[in-house]
Amino acid sequence: TCGPDSLWSPLRWRYSSWMRAPAGNILPETVLVEEARRERRTIVRERAGGRETEQLPGAGRLAFHWGVWQAVGHLPRERGFSITFDCLEHLRKLKRNHRLVFRRSQVVALGGRRIRMHQFAHWGQGILPTEYWVDDADRLLLVIDGNRAAISQLLRPDRGTIRVGTKPPAPKVARGSARSNGRAPERPNILF
Repeated sequence: TCGPDSLWSPLRWRYSSWMRAPAGNILPETVLVEEARRERRTIVRERAGGRETEQLPGAGRLAFHWGVWQAVGHLPRERGFSITFDCLEHLRKLKRNHRLVFRRSQVVALGGRRIRMHQFAHWGQGILPTEYWVDDADRLLLVIDGNRAAISQLLRPDRGTIRVGTKPPAPKVARGSARSNGRAPERPNILF
């Protein structure tokens, strides 16, 4: 669940992770299932075998990667826009002093169509500088950091052309809801 703020800050989450042996079976010693909640800068994590409370330093905004991915589609696209925050990488590791800024808008040719895209740049301690590109319909299409790119399925070569729709309304987030304007966020496929 995300908060009703511009960065979709995490409030509650469930994290599950495990590894498989070559035969395909799950290795029991690698299983981690964790429930967590955050209030201001305090995080309480619960899992089989215990409970842990972490007090995060600082007092500013807090974001996480998937929240930033959702947020960039709804941020102002105007020269000089900038927002600062601390980033909770993978909902576990705090990375301080991040900044997200609007860079520019430009028209590009994609799939035989010309489309206007808007670039946001993100940098801060412990991450590679990252670019986010959204279209006029507020959809995140590209994320580029270092030598990796996450590309929306809307840009898959087998789709032929990009589907350009009308711009959805501004997000209306109910407290405790992870959805904006009634739609589940689109998660781009990550291609390496």
